[in-house]
Amino acid sequence: MQIRRFVCGIPSGLPGFSGAAGTAGAAGAAGAAGAPGARGQPASIVYKPGVPSAGNHYATSEEIATQLDAAGGALNVYIDNTGIGGGNVQIAAGVTWNMNNTGQILGTGLYPTLEVLDTAQILNPYIFNYLTVLCDDTTTSALAYDTASWAASPTVTFFGAIPENNGNGTATVPCLQIPAGATLYTNWYDGSEPSPGGLYSVPVFSLGTGATINFLVVACNVPGNPVYPWPVNVISGDGTTSLTWVGDAAAYPVPAWSMFTGTAAYYYLDQAVGVLYTPATPGNWPTQPTTVGSALDILAAVDGAPLSGLTAGNWAGSVPTNVFTAINRIAAAIAGGHTGVPIA
Repeated sequence: MQIRRFVCGIPSGLPGFSGAAGTAGAAGAAGAAGAPGARGQPASIVYKPGVPSAGNHYATSEEIATQLDAAGGALNVYIDNTGIGGGNVQIAAGVTWNMNNTGQILGTGLYPTLEVLDTAQILNPYIFNYLTVLCDDTTTSALAYDTASWAASPTVTFFGAIPENNGNGTATVPCLQIPAGATLYTNWYDGSEPSPGGLYSVPVFSLGTGATINFLVVACNVPGNPVYPWPVNVISGDGTTSLTWVGDAAAYPVPAWSMFTGTAAYYYLDQAVGVLYTPATPGNWPTQPTTVGSALDILAAVDGAPLSGLTAGNWAGSVPTNVFTAINRIAAAIAGGHTGVPIA
C-alpha cells in the first residue's frame, strides 16, 4: 500500500524553487572600544653642527626644524657639540623648533650648551635633558607656547638642565613669559636650576597679570645655599600673580624672591619618617635609628624621660623631673663655676 504524508490535510509534494533573498537587516551596534595601545617612543635625530648631514644627523638648525614639523614635534633631538670642539650649538635667528608638547631635547657629548639666538625660538617645549639652554633674548623670548598650549596649562620639565639668560648682557627679556591669566607647570630634577645669567638683571620667567607658576623641585641644588644658590630673581610678578612651590628637603630654604610680590604657597614632599639615617657613632644610641623620624623620636624620649631617685639635697629648689631639664641645670652650674653647693 502506498503511504502519503499529509501536512494540514494537504499532501506534501516536491520542494519548490527558492524565493528571492530578503533585504539585509540593519547593522548591529558597534562593539566596545579596545584598550589604548602603549605610547611609542619618539624617533631620534641628532643636531651636530660641524659635521655634514647624513642619516639622522643634521648640521643645521633649519634641518632640525623641518624634521620636527614633519613629525609633529614627536622627536628626541640630541644636541652634540663634538663636531665644533665643545662650543655652543646654536639655533639660528628666525628658526623655530616646535616640540608640540611632545618632543625632548637632550644633551650628549660634552654636556652641551644649546644657544637660542635672538628671534629663534623653541615653541611648546616639553622636556630638556642634561644641557644648558642659553637664551639670547632681546626682542623675543627663546621659550614660548602657542595659544592652544596656554589654554591647556602646559608643563615643561628639566632633568639636569639649566635654562639661562645670557649673562654677557645680551639678554634683555625673560626666557619665557607667562601671559595674563595663564598657568605654567615646571618640574625640576637632578640638579636642574634656572639662571638669570651673570648680571642677574632679567628673570628667567615673567608672569603677566593674574598668571600662575608652579614649581616641583626634587633632588636639585639646595636653593639659598652658599655654593649653588637659586638666584632670587628667577621669577618676576606683581601682586596679582601666584606661585606654588612643592619640593623635597633639597628644595629648601626657598630664595627670598626679589622681583616677585605675588602670593606664594609652599609644600614639603619629604617627611622625617621616610628619610633614611645612618648614625656616625651607633654606640651613642640606645637603639640604632634607621630614619630621621626614628632618631628624633629617640631623642624626644630621652629628653623627656622622667627621672626618679635623685637626692633632693643636691639640688637647690625643685628636683628636675626629666633628663632635659637636669642637663640644662647642670650645664648652667658648670658655666657659673659650681663649687659644691647644690645646683640651682
